[in-house]
Amino acid sequence: MKRHLTKTEELIVNLKLQGFSKTEIAEIVFRSPHTIRTHINNAYAKFGVHSDIELSNWYLENILSIGIKKLLQDKLK
Repeated sequence: MKRHLTKTEELIVNLKLQGFSKTEIAEIVFRSPHTIRTHINNAYAKFGVHSDIELSNWYLENILSIGIKKLLQDKLK
């Protein structure tokens, strides 16, 4: 399964993970709340998750762990 988000999906997911509501995100990126919901649902489908909590957990397990591993590797060099 491909897990690449579009730049817009990535922006919206990052804002969502920071705690912004769909309505707040819509105001920030000048889109309708319905469009924001569509982008979030697309991200859910790409990552095989069904809720914001699952999305947060997936992000922590997969994205942050990559960054932490890289930091540790750089420190050990």
